[in-house]
Amino acid sequence: MHSRSIFLSLLPLCFLICRQTPNQNSVHAKEWAERRARYLAEPKIHETDSWLEITANDPRPLDNVVGALVHQHGWHINYEDPQYGKADLVDNTAPSWLQGHPNGPRAYVVVNSAE
Repeated sequence: MHSRSIFLSLLPLCFLICRQTPNQNSVHAKEWAERRARYLAEPKIHETDSWLEITANDPRPLDNVVGALVHQHGWHINYEDPQYGKADLVDNTAPSWLQGHPNGPRAYVVVNSAE
């Protein structure tokens, strides 16, 4: 019982330490919006009788192309992503989610190597 009361008394301190400042949230929101503007565009598909040319601008171009083919042709394509490390990922949590859940779970996406 004693350890539970210690835990409960330290819990508010943890929330204060882990909470992001408004400045951190605004920087995150700006980066999030820029990333979505750059990469969430659909790939361009140009198809002729004998050619299928797909241009993708995404940190995960294979996923982007497969999604476009599934959408356009209804194909079922499976593949496996490589295992990414922390250096390959960026926080992509929606700012609207962070406002209501500052200490909630985060969403991560693969970062473009140019970033």
